[in-house]
Amino acid sequence: GQVLDLPLVFFPFANQSFYFRSELSPPGDFNSERYMFSCVVAAHRFIRMIEAKRRKHSKYYNSLNFREYPNYAHNSVKADRNISSIVVAGAEHTMPFSDFWWALTQPQGSIFIRFLGWILAKVFRHTVTEIEIDVASFVEYARALSTLSNSDRPNVIIAPTHRSLYDFLIVSYICFSLPELGLEMPHIAAASDFSRIPIIGWIASKAGAFFVKRGEAKKDPNLSKNLSMITQSPTFIEVFIEGKRSRHRTFLAPKTGFLRCLAESNCNYIVLPMTINYEDLPDQTSLLNEANGNRGGEMSLSALMNWSIQAFSGRINVGRIFISVSNAINGLNMNSKDPQYLGCCIQNHQQRRIVVSEFHVRAASLAINVPPKLISDALSSIGCCHWPEWRDKGQFNQMPTDLAVQWSVMLHFGHALAPYLPKSHSRWASWLSPSNLVFGTKVQSNEIVDSIVSKIVLYFDAAEKAANDVITMLKEKGFSKPNENHVMQQLPNDGKVPLFLMNVAVKILLHGTKCTTPTKNTMRVTEHEKKVSCV
Repeated sequence: GQVLDLPLVFFPFANQSFYFRSELSPPGDFNSERYMFSCVVAAHRFIRMIEAKRRKHSKYYNSLNFREYPNYAHNSVKADRNISSIVVAGAEHTMPFSDFWWALTQPQGSIFIRFLGWILAKVFRHTVTEIEIDVASFVEYARALSTLSNSDRPNVIIAPTHRSLYDFLIVSYICFSLPELGLEMPHIAAASDFSRIPIIGWIASKAGAFFVKRGEAKKDPNLSKNLSMITQSPTFIEVFIEGKRSRHRTFLAPKTGFLRCLAESNCNYIVLPMTINYEDLPDQTSLLNEANGNRGGEMSLSALMNWSIQAFSGRINVGRIFISVSNAINGLNMNSKDPQYLGCCIQNHQQRRIVVSEFHVRAASLAINVPPKLISDALSSIGCCHWPEWRDKGQFNQMPTDLAVQWSVMLHFGHALAPYLPKSHSRWASWLSPSNLVFGTKVQSNEIVDSIVSKIVLYFDAAEKAANDVITMLKEKGFSKPNENHVMQQLPNDGKVPLFLMNVAVKILLHGTKCTTPTKNTMRVTEHEKKVSCV
């Protein structure tokens, strides 16, 4: 922990040049050794005073914020590695000073950014157990950038997973609180809906957001214009390649508009895939409500105020959040590829950094009615990465009782099971993990995994049967081509199968999969391309 703290302590001195020359001459009887001894004693007393204040904040101070996980098995490399991590926010995080003083003394950020950092520190403390950063995963990225001169530095595209509105807040907070990771405050590609919300739109633009029109078939001319302006000098851009939040925590098919504009700009860039692992979600209820076919709640200032009241009154707790990055992808090597390929490549890297906690395992156990140990053993057998545990287990939230929520939590690791689904359920496998269209992997199944998959498939079959029965009934009543909304209104909601699963089944039966099929020249992927060259 003390070694891990060194980059934080010496950041101002390691990033600036100093030249000291005094015009004063020491007196003749000046004792330099005694002077140095006095300085050390004063520094020691000061440090002891600071440590005493820190201990008042938390009895776990010596081991809380800085963590080491020796020989941590990671599925992407099939080998052991050490993890060094830092807890940067949340109820379990120890702040040595006040939030305001911390935000004021950070080495980067405007007054407005510092104010937002101060607010976010308080919000996270009331709604999150801890936000933990896998610092070791940034090593390769930081080492590669450190070897480049300023003129050779590329634009860095930060590509996080998108499960919650917290995502862009967390990424910006990491860049602000840990500048030694090599990440500067990014420009954020945000949905144009934000720009129309009073105050919130203004705050987003001040925080570095530029607004993108999503869901339109034609190219957004403003996106190309904004990218040209932003990338005139090396900078950092944050973009969610899935385009919108996943309503049921599965991976969505990557959008290609931003990636295509990026390739056409001919700028030098790298993509840094980032995985934000949540136990629970702050917007879980509203997301499932939309997944069930209901109209989504409008983003508004009043909705934000209502949510803030709940947050600061202690009614929202999302548990732990764990952030990790993969090796950066060299954009110049990807410009010749179809943008869909690059999108799937980014998503494949994100999936490698998914970690599963005891909370996910127990929720899955309740969802499909199997023992937790069986699920944990199955995930271990296929190389799924378990959440690093710092202290004794049992830190997870109160388990959800609603079947739909349990399924949503389980789908956090649904992509890992997608390759093990039978060929008869290939469309469901594509729904769980769209990037499997490109990065199809031959897997060796086993009895434990088959037992878990068979349980999941039963729910998929039940969802398809319910959807098919409604479609058949409507056709018998004279509706030759019933639409999605009409079918969804007639679906049974008896609690035996999550309603959102039946809605997915309706889309599969009426339209097939929603994933974009890659072009022929991107279908064959070599093992070398799967790993993708780093910076």
